[in-house]
Amino acid sequence: MTDERSRAVAELFAPRSVALVGASSRPGTFGYGAAQDLLAGVDSRAVYLVNAKGSPVLGHETFRSLRELPEKPTTAVLAVPKASFDLVLEEALDAGVESIVALSAGFAEAGEEGLRHQEEVVGRVRQAGSVLLGPNTIGLFHAASNLRCLPFGAPIRPGPIAVIAQSGSVIFDQAGRAERAGVGLSLAASLGNQADVDAADLIRLCAADPGTRCVALYLEDFGRGRELMEAASACVKAGKAVVVLSPPRTDSTIRASRSHTGALLSDTATVEAACRQVGAIQVSSLRELGEVALAALTPQRARGRRVLILAGAGAQGVMAGAAASAVGLEAPRLSDPLQVALTAEVMVGGSAANPIDLNNLGDSFARTLERVFASGEVDSALLVMDLLLEEDESPLESLGLKLVEICAAHEMPLVTASFEPEHQGLAALRAAGFPVYREIESAARALATLTAAPAGQLPPLPPTAQPVDLEPADYFGARDLFAEHGLPFGPARAAASWDDARAVAAALGYPVVLKAIGSIHKSDAGGVALGLDDEPALRQAWEAQVARGAAEWSVEPMAPPGSELLVGARTDPRFGPVVLVGPGGLFAELFGDTALALAPLTVAEAGALIGRLKIAPILAGARGVAAVDLDAAARAVVAVGALVASHPEIAEAEVNPLRLRPDGCVALDARVILEGAL
Repeated sequence: MTDERSRAVAELFAPRSVALVGASSRPGTFGYGAAQDLLAGVDSRAVYLVNAKGSPVLGHETFRSLRELPEKPTTAVLAVPKASFDLVLEEALDAGVESIVALSAGFAEAGEEGLRHQEEVVGRVRQAGSVLLGPNTIGLFHAASNLRCLPFGAPIRPGPIAVIAQSGSVIFDQAGRAERAGVGLSLAASLGNQADVDAADLIRLCAADPGTRCVALYLEDFGRGRELMEAASACVKAGKAVVVLSPPRTDSTIRASRSHTGALLSDTATVEAACRQVGAIQVSSLRELGEVALAALTPQRARGRRVLILAGAGAQGVMAGAAASAVGLEAPRLSDPLQVALTAEVMVGGSAANPIDLNNLGDSFARTLERVFASGEVDSALLVMDLLLEEDESPLESLGLKLVEICAAHEMPLVTASFEPEHQGLAALRAAGFPVYREIESAARALATLTAAPAGQLPPLPPTAQPVDLEPADYFGARDLFAEHGLPFGPARAAASWDDARAVAAALGYPVVLKAIGSIHKSDAGGVALGLDDEPALRQAWEAQVARGAAEWSVEPMAPPGSELLVGARTDPRFGPVVLVGPGGLFAELFGDTALALAPLTVAEAGALIGRLKIAPILAGARGVAAVDLDAAARAVVAVGALVASHPEIAEAEVNPLRLRPDGCVALDARVILEGAL
């Protein structure tokens, strides 16, 4: 994003002056609600109301058009019917406004004609050097600049969480959840159709916003996905968590007929991979979005996944332990000397092993937390404090302050579960940024997100190479292209007849493999015959393939046995090149054992990708199995990713299988499909 565009986007949230076109005196309309909101910030900026009739709105004078204003507004909010939109937009651009908020609807969301109209609008806005939020947005909010333009919503408490959403209802949902937790929002934006200003622009704005400590993101369409994740990476590096909620997408069914890679690389999996690479936290519900955003405000991060569980009753400790385990946390058994030291704090008949059942005395929590944190045997703590909530709040408030001091001294996080999370006695914890949840499961899930994760960075894309021109079933062309990028292949020779096949097999030496190479799905169509030991076996396989319509072949020596990987990549329209690994053959698709990342990758990153597979222990030599050359496998993954990264015209590329041996690897099949080829 250029400096000029960054400044214009920032102007949306801190305008020096703003004009509302379509201001209305009729309650229940966008023009009325927007006027109410904007006039509440009249002490921070000039607010001009434009009403075609010139009628007063909410006791304020109005102007009949933007041309009548006494000065050029820096931002225009358009709350007009679609029929009037073009005329009003032209007035705004002629007036030289720097940013536009289009509440008007009826564009891309209304179909093809609306999409064409929207594209024309964006072209005009950009040509004028302005920026546009929307159309079909319900507005925006910025606490630091005292700007609110969110018609119909409840008041928003200022706070440290930014909410960027394609749905305006998500903003109000998250604002309500934050309000109930005693916090608020720094910034909110309804993206609408993301025709111009999109999530990538706004996340980058949040990275530089001193009032934002966490970004909660709801997206149905990632648009400029790679740029968005680069902006998310900037946020994470600035110490601001990015929490992402995206409904599952399953539009990979068209690609499924092209290759196994196409079937496996769904949009949902690609989003997950991108989030993992930049350190963004992915959630699956609006409740989780709010809970994890709240947890992200905690001032400390855990250095590991060992958690101390403190409870006032045995059942609570058991449930907390189960909840922690379900989200990947570990409640380790405390050492014997530490358990002895904690004996006085434990309830009669209780355990100090972890979870710990404590006496119903507030100081027991503080003393126990101090001892265990000082021991270095855990990385975080989960408290269940329901039995401590009494009418006298002062002891509990004092305890909260002590707990905050202990966490700060040891730089470890604390999350609390309570039947009454809004209890005033817990205010000290909430005020210090330590979240309190009603459900034990929610507290455990939130604590799991506080485990320190490295702030990742997407790799820069390489220069675009000279485009290639391949037919989908050009087997030898695909092999050559992969080989140019460093992928090792065994010998292979073309055959156009039985005489060719027989001669090639004799020259290579048996056993051989016979491949019918006229189809991109050779194995599915019976087009691959393995382990042919002599000429009669070769003849039988050749005749069977001819009967299925085969007319050209590749004859190859049978490769030595070994483990197998599928290595594939595709160019995603939103995220660019994506590489995938899984067990070879059909097993990745059958068992769902895959790992993927945005390409290009380094050898170390490719090795870590292979290490995430369920079969990774086998590849490393588990239970006496010979370990394969994982460095060679990682270099092959790098080669496949680099090929697609440098050739955006490639829709999908796949090596399946890649045969792995202790002394290297060899690609046994190759497929490259260009965009639009099928």
